[in-house]
Amino acid sequence: MKLKGIVRIASPKSIILMRNLPFIILCGVIFYCQSLQANEKLSVVVSIMPQKYFVEQVGGDKVDVKLMVGPGHSPATYEPTLKQIAEIEDSQLYFSIGVPFERAWLSTIQRNNPGLRVINMGSHSVNETQQHHLEHDPHVWLNPNNAMHMTKLIADELIALDGNHAEHFQQAAEVFISKLVKLDTDIESQLSHLSKRDLIVAHPAWSVYAEQYNLTQHSIEQHGKEIQAASMTDLIELAREKQIKAVFSQPQFNNKAAKIIAAEIGAVVISLDPLAYHYLDNMREVTAAIVSGLSQ
Repeated sequence: MKLKGIVRIASPKSIILMRNLPFIILCGVIFYCQSLQANEKLSVVVSIMPQKYFVEQVGGDKVDVKLMVGPGHSPATYEPTLKQIAEIEDSQLYFSIGVPFERAWLSTIQRNNPGLRVINMGSHSVNETQQHHLEHDPHVWLNPNNAMHMTKLIADELIALDGNHAEHFQQAAEVFISKLVKLDTDIESQLSHLSKRDLIVAHPAWSVYAEQYNLTQHSIEQHGKEIQAASMTDLIELAREKQIKAVFSQPQFNNKAAKIIAAEIGAVVISLDPLAYHYLDNMREVTAAIVSGLSQ
């Protein structure tokens, strides 16, 4: 018995679909590419860890932040690796902050990436009275009020690059600024009752913090150089006169002189890190350490 072949005739709708298949595929490819572009993160470069924290608070998962000076390194002496230079190729934005590393390397980074927009976060964030300190102390982020201005600047720059997520950036900036306002209030409250208000520090990183909260910084390191014998004697006499019982060191620098002075005046050595990533937590820890040290 012969089986009869079954012939199916395509419906008009199927014929139309097949005729338009290349067009449908093309539309799908375009949609897929647009989706990839919409989900692509902005590439932002920063010099130090507190900046990375700020940008990530505002940008969230919309931004990929590349860090130049990592944990344990000093922004005064750091030299980037070739791998780092290559990794920041085609980044859209660099937030500088005024640390010495940038003076040596930022022009090279720009030459290798001519499309890179560089914004000096430090000079855009300080008030007029702080402007003249920048050459000698770029640690402007250690004043939460400056950090508020930096946050606003970050949001504005990210929105300029990616207007599709403007609302996200703006809302995130407002949330972070509210946390910075509370931080400033809390620091002021904790320091306001101290009778001793002189800080002896290994490295002059805290002048902006000290100015904001009515403290006086005395640095062991002077103009990037180790303290001379005469200056060390003067500092020891000052500490004895004011009954200072704490010397504040910094993990990125040699603290030998701090230990010598502390031994001479019978003081403890307390480490303060101006470069820690978790800015909010670190500033609270720094303030608690200063209160403890000046209360002795």
